[in-house]
Amino acid sequence: MSLIVSSIPGRLRLRVRDLAPEQAALLPVAIESIAALPGVQEVTDNPRTTSVLIHYDSRILSQTSMETAVLTLLG
Repeated sequence: MSLIVSSIPGRLRLRVRDLAPEQAALLPVAIESIAALPGVQEVTDNPRTTSVLIHYDSRILSQTSMETAVLTLLG
């Protein structure tokens, strides 16, 4: 389950707790896909806090577009 914890233009933080085993196995692939999105500058995965922090250029990706793309990629 992915949940947007914080979203401001240019920065998005997700919690990725309680993932089903198949989702957890796909998380590294999803993170790579997020990092490949135009405008994404950095993606940091923190397994200890079960969070993913994404920094992106809000002039290239709107806040809504970023949220939609990430939630789609994470299923």
